[in-house]
Amino acid sequence: MILLIGGHGNLSLAAQRYFGGSKIHIVGSEVARLWCKKNAGELISNYFENLTVRPDLIINTSGIVNPQLEFSKLLDANYHLPLNLNLYSQQSGIKLVTFGTIMENNLEISNSNPYLFSKRKYFEYLLNSKLDRNSLHLQIHTWYGGNRLHNHMFLGQIYNALMRKISFEMSSGAQLREYHHINDDLAALQLLLELNCYGVHQINHGEVISLRELAESIFRSYGLLELLKVNKLKMSQYEILQKNFVRDRLLNSIHFRDTRVGVLAYFKELQKESHDIQIQ
Repeated sequence: MILLIGGHGNLSLAAQRYFGGSKIHIVGSEVARLWCKKNAGELISNYFENLTVRPDLIINTSGIVNPQLEFSKLLDANYHLPLNLNLYSQQSGIKLVTFGTIMENNLEISNSNPYLFSKRKYFEYLLNSKLDRNSLHLQIHTWYGGNRLHNHMFLGQIYNALMRKISFEMSSGAQLREYHHINDDLAALQLLLELNCYGVHQINHGEVISLRELAESIFRSYGLLELLKVNKLKMSQYEILQKNFVRDRLLNSIHFRDTRVGVLAYFKELQKESHDIQIQ
């Protein structure tokens, strides 16, 4: 049995569909919030002891990605919860999967953003811990393909501009990113689990794209390139500007979809629900 922490976020919903052939037990947000507090080990242990079926795997899909939210909430969700789950995992022998961000590797970038700082805290804990085979931490890039787009994120803002046919202002767009369809990364997770991998793994596909290249591709595909306004916003002084993501050979069998094609297909799927505008 797989125990999923979190029930309604993009990652949880995608995981529920992807691992739908397995028995899944979902720990909802009300219970997960209690597990975010310091010294919540007894609560977690009691919960597992009361389950009729012992899980073989714990996947923590819970987390907060909006850096504008209260910092204590970010810290609870992105540091204290996975920390408490990890401590229980080490005690019980049940494998735990946690998700970080590729940017938590960069101290300066992490310190420049409350969300990234909260993710870095758990990563630092892992670096300073003696990890055994029960812990698998995946450092992921930017996801698309979930049930919803976040308005505070780049793709969400682009989609909103396209649907409303309003100008989209951005920086120079020199920042480099990898965009991954969430199902492709779940396939990578499944493979790593089959290989009994543990420790920290970067989920890189190697197709690095600048934010400007991606934005231009999307707006051009809609025939609305005139809405894109480059060099209107200031870029953060801490950014990824060099290609330094290397694809893990363990993931060579995983088919990661092309970024431009994949993102446009995702936008088209979203449009089927809204019926606002069609891709040209």
